[in-house]
Amino acid sequence: MVRIDNPRVALSLTLLMVIALVLPFVGLLGEAPLASDDPVVAAVALDMASDPTLSLRLPNEYLTDLPPFYPVTAAMVARATAPIITDVAALRLTSALFSLGTLVLFYFFALRYGDKYFALLAVALLATMPGLAFGSGCIASDPALGFFLMASVLATSRAFFDGSPHWLLVGGVATAGAFLTSAWDGAFLSGFIWAAGLTWFLATQKPDLSTGFRYLFFQLSAFLAIIVLSGAGIAFQFIGHPEMPWNAGFWVPFSAAPTSPGMPDMVIRLLVLTWPWTPLFCLYIGLSIARTLRNGTIPATPIFLATWVFSALLTLLSGGTGITPILPPLALMSAFAFRGKLPEWVQHYTTLWSSVVLASLLLLALSPILSPLAGNAGNEVLLRLLGYGPHTVIAAAGFFLAAFTCLVKTLPLTRTGRLLTITAILWTALSSGPFSAVAVEQGLEVRPLITAFKTYAHKGTATYGVTRRLRASLCFYGQLDLPPLDSLERCYDILKGGDPEYDTLLIQSDSSGHLPEGLSLLPVTLVKELPLSQGGSLLWVKGL
Repeated sequence: MVRIDNPRVALSLTLLMVIALVLPFVGLLGEAPLASDDPVVAAVALDMASDPTLSLRLPNEYLTDLPPFYPVTAAMVARATAPIITDVAALRLTSALFSLGTLVLFYFFALRYGDKYFALLAVALLATMPGLAFGSGCIASDPALGFFLMASVLATSRAFFDGSPHWLLVGGVATAGAFLTSAWDGAFLSGFIWAAGLTWFLATQKPDLSTGFRYLFFQLSAFLAIIVLSGAGIAFQFIGHPEMPWNAGFWVPFSAAPTSPGMPDMVIRLLVLTWPWTPLFCLYIGLSIARTLRNGTIPATPIFLATWVFSALLTLLSGGTGITPILPPLALMSAFAFRGKLPEWVQHYTTLWSSVVLASLLLLALSPILSPLAGNAGNEVLLRLLGYGPHTVIAAAGFFLAAFTCLVKTLPLTRTGRLLTITAILWTALSSGPFSAVAVEQGLEVRPLITAFKTYAHKGTATYGVTRRLRASLCFYGQLDLPPLDSLERCYDILKGGDPEYDTLLIQSDSSGHLPEGLSLLPVTLVKELPLSQGGSLLWVKGL
C-alpha cells in the first residue's frame, strides 16, 4: 500500500474515490420516467422481467432488430431485485452498474498515464460529467455500450502497448458485447480502436516472426470469440420464434435508420453534457496542437485519444449511439490539462463555477419560498421544480457543505479536490428532483392521451400506423398495451362496432385532424387528438 504523507492529497484522494463510487447511483434518486429513457428498450425490458421466456417483444410484435444484451440484463436484474425495489428502479440500477464498471475500467486504463492520484482524478472528472452523472440512471443501452467500449480500449492498450497479446481475447469478448448492445455501431467503435492499436504496434514495434505468430494466434482466437458470442446472441432472438426471417434483425448492416442529431445539436449536447470540464479538454487540445506545430511531431497519446474521439463522434453524429462513448477520452484530456501548468484564466473560471454552484444550491434550497411564483405563472414544470421535496433538503445540506468546502481554507483539501467535491454535490442535488422535474415533463408528450385512456370508458384499443417508439412510450409511461394492426379490414370492423376485442382505434396521422387514406371515408367520433412535436398527430377514434 502506498503511504501518503500529505494530508491534502490524502483527503483529496478519499473524496475522489467517494465521488466515483457514489455519482453513478444518484440517478436512482429521481422520478420515472425521464425524457432520456429509451421507451422501446424500457418497455421491452419490463415485459421480459415478467416473461419466463425472456422474449424481446412489444404487444403482438417481436423485435429482432433490437440488440438483446441490455434488455435481457436489465430484466434479469429486475427479477433478482424484485423483492427489494421496483422494476423501473431495477432498470436504472442496471445502467448505474454498467456506469460504475466503466469507471473502474477507466481507472485501470488511466494508470498507464500517471500515478493513482492522476487515475482517480481522471475517474472523478468522468464521473462528474453530466453525461455520465445523469446518464447512468437512464434506461437505455448507452451505459452498457460505454462499459464494453472501455473494456475494449483497456484490452487494446494492454495487448498492443504493453506487449500482452492474451488481452486480445478480452477485446474479442468486449467487441461481441458491444455488438450485442448497439449492433454494428458498437462493433465499429471497438474495431476502430483495435485497428488504431494494431497500426501503432506494427509501425513502431516491428515484431519478429515468433511474436507475430503469437499475436496472430490470439487475434484469431479473439475473432472466434466474437463469432461464437455474437452468434449465440443472434440465436437467442429465435428461441421460440423459428419463423422469424434471418434478413430482418439487428445483425443485418444498415437495417435500422437512426435519426442523426445534426452538427449544431451534437455540439450543444457535447458542451452541456461535459460541463464544467469542457474548457479543460479544449485547453488540452489547443496545447497539443500548438506543441505539434512547434516540434513537428505528434506524440502517441494525443493520436490515440484523437482516434477514440473521432470514432465516437462518427457514431454520435450518425445517431447510432449516445454521448457515453466519447466521455472517457475527454475526461482523460481534462486530467492532462489539470496536471500541466494552467493559465491564469482557469483560476478565474473555477472561481466563477464555484460561485455558480453555491448560488444554484441556495436557489434550490429556497425553492419552496419561490413556489407561489410558479403557481401564478401556471407553469407545471416550475411547480414541480420549485415545490417542496427531498431535493430541497439535499440542496440545503449541499449548500452548507459546499460553502464549507469552498470557504474554509484550513480544510486539508487541494483546489482540484474542492472543485470536484462541490460539482458532485450540485449534480446530486439536481438528480434528486430538478432534473426529473424537467425531464419527466419532456418525456411525457403522450401524458394527455394516457389520461384520456384512463378516464374514457372503452372495451379495448388497437393501433394503426403508429410508430413503435410512440407505442412503446404509451406502454412504458402509461402501462398501455396497444397492439398494432396491419389489416384495414380489421380497422373497418373496429370502427363499425363489429370487432369482439376492440371498439376504438389509435391512428397516427401526418396531417392534423385527418385520417390516413383508406380510413378517411368512414364516419368516426374523435375521442382525443394529440399533436406531436415531430409533426402530425395521434387520433384516438371510435365508430359512430
